[in-house]
Amino acid sequence: MSVTFRALDPLRDAELVHGWVTHPRTTGRWMARDAKLVDVERACMRMAADEHRRGVLGLRDGEPAFLMETFEEAGPGDLGLRFLTPPTRTPGDPSARSVLTAVLAHLFEDPAVGRVVVEADVDTAVLGVCTREQFFATTTGVAA
Repeated sequence: MSVTFRALDPLRDAELVHGWVTHPRTTGRWMARDAKLVDVERACMRMAADEHRRGVLGLRDGEPAFLMETFEEAGPGDLGLRFLTPPTRTPGDPSARSVLTAVLAHLFEDPAVGRVVVEADVDTAVLGVCTREQFFATTTGVAA
């Protein structure tokens, strides 16, 4: 499985994101069931224009697989993360851990990032704060 990243393109990606956020199984912060396509385009444009936030589309094997939004946190070295996968994916998909591992490795490539603070919904498996040390220890099998 190959995971790559590209900047969210508000006009090119709005229709895809619109389908994800208006899906009946989408929950939490991303839920926008009544949103029109133009509403999602505007939200994506606001994200793209904000110097403190960054929208990134994640591709798994070249296909759109998730949306992540990173944002500045209050603490030095902290990076906030919001993560959305399409609700049509199979719950408990074993590739989800691989995708998250790729996302965190990508974010920690920036030496200024010491922690990734994940804003998770109740229904997501991604919870808590992932520090560089805890993330690498956990993914290499050093810590549980």
